[in-house]
Amino acid sequence: MTTRSSHDENLRQLIAAIQRGDLPRVQAIVQQQSGTGVFPPRLSLLQSVDEIGRRAEDVASSLADSSDVHRQIVDYLSRERLRMEYFE
Repeated sequence: MTTRSSHDENLRQLIAAIQRGDLPRVQAIVQQQSGTGVFPPRLSLLQSVDEIGRRAEDVASSLADSSDVHRQIVDYLSRERLRMEYFE
């Protein structure tokens, strides 16, 4: 079970990895969350917003215009979120 504080810390780490352009770390943070169950923690993480209302995908999108790795991160987060929403 993920506690609120660990969830917030995971989101903080995910956003920091996105800002650094660290795709392998982004993937590792997302994949360490369980992707199954009624309310999967992975989907919760991908849908969560930071203190200014941005999802991780939004942060990556804001950086994607000038960076190939950030476009790859957006694609990964978007695919994973959609897969979780529709297939899990």
